[in-house]
Amino acid sequence: MKIERFEFYYVVLPSRKPFVTATCTVLDRELIVVKAITADGPVGWGEVDADPDPCYAPETLGSARYVIDRYLAPAVLGREISTPEDAVEAWSPFVGNEMAKSGLELAVWDLLARERGASVAAMLGATGRSVPVGVSVGIAATLDEFLAEVDEALAAGYRRVKVKIRLGWDVEPLGAVRERFGDVRLQADANSGYGVEDIDHLAQLDEFGLEMLEQPLYHDDLADHAKLQARMETPVCLDESILSARHARLAAELGSCRIINVKVSRVGGLVEARRIVQVCRDHGIGVWCGSMLESGVGAAYNLAFALSPGVTNPGDVIPPLRYFERDIIRPAMEMDCDGTVTLPEGVGMCFAIDEEALEELTRERWSV
Repeated sequence: MKIERFEFYYVVLPSRKPFVTATCTVLDRELIVVKAITADGPVGWGEVDADPDPCYAPETLGSARYVIDRYLAPAVLGREISTPEDAVEAWSPFVGNEMAKSGLELAVWDLLARERGASVAAMLGATGRSVPVGVSVGIAATLDEFLAEVDEALAAGYRRVKVKIRLGWDVEPLGAVRERFGDVRLQADANSGYGVEDIDHLAQLDEFGLEMLEQPLYHDDLADHAKLQARMETPVCLDESILSARHARLAAELGSCRIINVKVSRVGGLVEARRIVQVCRDHGIGVWCGSMLESGVGAAYNLAFALSPGVTNPGDVIPPLRYFERDIIRPAMEMDCDGTVTLPEGVGMCFAIDEEALEELTRERWSV
């Protein structure tokens, strides 16, 4: 298979409400949708899930576009690609830029799966079609507003609630959830909002019986997280700190965490995501699939990954229409009444592009 052209769509998804974390507030979601076109006509779809600003990660949509246009796309255009690893090898001279690489790699997976008459999930070794899912609840203006959102999520059937926290918004909301909703599956996500000086404070969160405390310390840290994990009974989960299988191995050897949140976009695509899963299996570390507030395109690959062997915890395979007024796939991803999301029958990513919605939500279009 040879790709002869990439087309890119700068898409803005209108949010239902602001999504607030310790480091940023997401209003309308901006992202880049990727269309890979082969010489004989088949196309594959991917998505670049960087943010417009470097708050969650150093990479941005602007930097991703530059790197894709200048380096990544030219490296694979016209090249024979038989496996996703062939594309990853073509990008090996270029350091970092994981989200840019992931956007193109996902389109390669879609193309190859369609060529083989299979789904991406099947290529990843999935045997089932449904996964249990959890939901993320952002920082709210008031405790009542926050509890109302948790209540709504549980009533909808979500299997687990992840609460965004920061210093000053942690003990009270977590305690309130436990008081009102009992032994619901609960975890907290700090998005690097604390420092090593807060370890004693974070240790107090043990009282809430959390399934995990996600990325409490610095975005690039492994050593201080090991100190925290030694201090806490609650499993520490690493997110931003894990960009590769090498990082996962170091975290395991240092004792930095007991669980890793694998976000496909953050680690550079499904090839590296699978390598991380293998490291976790070798070291007895739990794995789950996190969300970057993707459109339906990115969410489709999250679903495929969450179905793959070795992914052990309910993930954030959240139907995009929970957060956005509109989406760009057909059929719309939906959660079943039992708190699961089911992959449709089909090939490739198993969802079609809603061309009308894509056109209306696109702010800029270009090709390489």
